[in-house]
Amino acid sequence: MTGHVKLAMFNADGSALLGFSHDGLVTIVDTNNFKERARDNLLGVDSTCATLSIDGKKLVIGTKTGDIVVYDIIGADLTKMFSVVDYDNQDRVTTVGSLALHPTMKCVAAGLGNGDIRLYYLDMYEGFTRRGTLANVHTSRLNSVVFSTDGSQILAGGVDRKMTLWSVPEEALEAAQGGVLEPDEAGREDEYDFDDVSPQMELEQDSEILSCSLSADGSSAVSGLENGCVTVFNTETHDCILKLGPHSAGVNGVAFAPNGNYIVSTSSDCSMKMWSVGGQEVQDSFSGHENARIVGLSYSKEGS
Repeated sequence: MTGHVKLAMFNADGSALLGFSHDGLVTIVDTNNFKERARDNLLGVDSTCATLSIDGKKLVIGTKTGDIVVYDIIGADLTKMFSVVDYDNQDRVTTVGSLALHPTMKCVAAGLGNGDIRLYYLDMYEGFTRRGTLANVHTSRLNSVVFSTDGSQILAGGVDRKMTLWSVPEEALEAAQGGVLEPDEAGREDEYDFDDVSPQMELEQDSEILSCSLSADGSSAVSGLENGCVTVFNTETHDCILKLGPHSAGVNGVAFAPNGNYIVSTSSDCSMKMWSVGGQEVQDSFSGHENARIVGLSYSKEGS
């Protein structure tokens, strides 16, 4: 890839690996033979974030100009399927800072530049059909949004140093499970009203949150901070149960191993570290990325 890699992630079964660089270049690798399946510079330098579906057949990209675009991955081709431009309540274009795709592939969560979490409902035949907004908590750009393994929760973190955990609204879950999209109370058929929805966890940390992730069972949340630290919280008690590191630069990617026993963190200090959840010691450290900051990672489903 020609630019520094912003994201590297597996699909759910580990059969595909997505690489996404700062210049907008997308690379899909088949992990069965480690051959490149697809490569394309789809949206150029305006691209800010990307995510891959659990089956490795759909790609979603966000941009600084508010575009959210879904691509179909067929063989070596990336074909544009649907797109939407995100606007706020004052009809201003909002930057898409982060993206997550629901396990059912019927809902896209977008972390926006103004701190809102936008939920877009996706029909693979009709495209984006409706949206809802989780708002009024974060005050600036969300660097990371993720769904829980079962799709019932969303974890978010960003520039304002807050990490929040939300229960996905019932209407959104019904839509994600293929339910009928009824008009809201105001009669609007294209938008849900989530104004009364509040996060079930809201934590303020001592540095900007660059990345976050949930354990497979949802009992723990991990965040990677600009100051190089990795913090782990119990999602029920909201207590900080581990503070790891620090790296010598910001932590751009964090992930739990599927068994919950380890956490991996990647940093702008060009290193990747594996930590034991049962203690604060580094189990392993990798630093082969000389002169290239590591900004994203993902475990394969089996964690191998």
